Amino acid sequence: MRLDRRTYHILKAVFFALIIYGCGEVGFIEGGPVDNAAPKPLMDEMEPPNATKNIRPEKIVIPFDEFIALNNPGQNIRVVPEDVRLEAKIKRKSLILTPIKGEWQDSTTYAIYLKRAVKDITESNDSLMSFVFATGNILDSLSAAVKVTDAYRNEPVKEVTVGLFEEPLLDDTSKVLPRYIAQTDAEGLAEFSYLKKGSFYVYAFKDDNKNNVLDPREKRGTLKNVLYADTVVTIIPEILLMPPILKQFKVKSNEVLPPSTWTLSFTKPLEEGKYSVVGDHQPVGEWWNNDRDSVVFYFGEVARSGRFKLAYETLDEENELIQDTIMKKFFFRQPISHKLSSNLQRGVLLHGDTLKINLEEAIKDLRPERMLLEGKKEDDSLFVEMEFEVNQVTPIEASVLHPTKLDSVKLTLYPNAIDGFNFPQTDTIELAYQVQPLSKVGSLIIEMDTIPPYGILELLNSKGEVLQAITWDDIQSKEIPNLQPGDYKFRFIVDSNRDGKWTTGDIFTGKEPEKMIWFQDASTIRANWDVKAKLEIISIFYPELLEVEDEEEIEEDSDSENSIKEEE
Repeated sequence: MRLDRRTYHILKAVFFALIIYGCGEVGFIEGGPVDNAAPKPLMDEMEPPNATKNIRPEKIVIPFDEFIALNNPGQNIRVVPEDVRLEAKIKRKSLILTPIKGEWQDSTTYAIYLKRAVKDITESNDSLMSFVFATGNILDSLSAAVKVTDAYRNEPVKEVTVGLFEEPLLDDTSKVLPRYIAQTDAEGLAEFSYLKKGSFYVYAFKDDNKNNVLDPREKRGTLKNVLYADTVVTIIPEILLMPPILKQFKVKSNEVLPPSTWTLSFTKPLEEGKYSVVGDHQPVGEWWNNDRDSVVFYFGEVARSGRFKLAYETLDEENELIQDTIMKKFFFRQPISHKLSSNLQRGVLLHGDTLKINLEEAIKDLRPERMLLEGKKEDDSLFVEMEFEVNQVTPIEASVLHPTKLDSVKLTLYPNAIDGFNFPQTDTIELAYQVQPLSKVGSLIIEMDTIPPYGILELLNSKGEVLQAITWDDIQSKEIPNLQPGDYKFRFIVDSNRDGKWTTGDIFTGKEPEKMIWFQDASTIRANWDVKAKLEIISIFYPELLEVEDEEEIEEDSDSENSIKEEE
């Protein structure tokens, strides 16, 4: 039927009117309440049923109460003991697990853990569950637990793999899988269930590559004694997690900083005289950081692109000589200029400090005659020219010594006062600063409640940075002057090998890591105050002394009671 022109326009007007009317009421399509509950397995419908005995399942079906999706099943589905590898698939609302490698062993209880392996489709909730069965007529039900603590920080460590092994590990390259496996929670606790009766060797390791095997560069720890599976966990043993002793020499970092600095760090230090920079570029200075096994080379004039090369020799694990080279190419896109920095804190030279000036490259020329230092005492109104001394401390750093009893200082660096090898100083630079007086700092007197073993007491600021490391040898107290106001904490390294730093242990030789003590209470320093901090260590190093004191107190109480009776 063909509409005439008038009828067409009437229908068109009615159609738009209906649309406008509908748009007058705003509405939303409701999706229902947010699903905060994780998918729940339907225990009564599992095939085979949970906790079944005398089975060797060729397929395990775990139905859920809603549609599900897999979340990294290769890592999040774990069979313990790990005799079989499973393939995971989703069929509607069910998880299907099929053995694809290995065999179920005789008279063994198996637990299949789904740790965040199953989530619902819409809200991405995770499920945590286990499925248990036995190939024999006994369902093992013994349990055990261990706690993992970081050997350096003395704090529990989460997400650490703990394995129960039937034989001791001889090294960290043999790829031996544990018989049972668990992972630590936020409290550092790893719990084992469904264990067979027996004893196990326990190893903890930070499984960085998720292969369930202790690898050479992973943190590790072990129990001194074997662990006996028991139905009741009474005393939970502790494992100290520590870095490995890296026997192989490897380069950890290799970086060139503009305009002419090469930094390298290694798994262990190079011996003095066993390395040299070769090629056209030769350094004008170097600096070793023994704590980090790293070296910095400072070069002279260097183009914006090029290559550095280091030849070295060292011994491998079998004491065989290794000779090799390390190279690093560099190219700087942006031009670099003369840059200078200092240790001034917001325009203040802290009390007890010496002014230090740094370049971003090696210093070529240091000319005191191109410098002017003027000082003003607190009661003076004019700056007066003063004598000073300039010394080069490192290839990139110079110190400026001047009178300390000043209120304000102006140091003028005229052009070419401090030139770098690549960039001369072309402008006049002025450093104006206040000198912090003695009244603005405080002192800290540290006392131990007894004399500790030989060690190093480290003083930390509120950011956890080490400000001072104090050798503690046969003393009970020590005063630290000229501290800035603020909160300070302490940690003590029992430096058994007296190398000036914390040393890790070895799980294969039984060598323990050096003991590290963290004191939780902070000491607050106030300006112009002497603060005393008493660190309690008797209970840590000499608990037997406390037992003697307790016995003496009991005897004193007993004598007091007797004397009272006699008076009566």
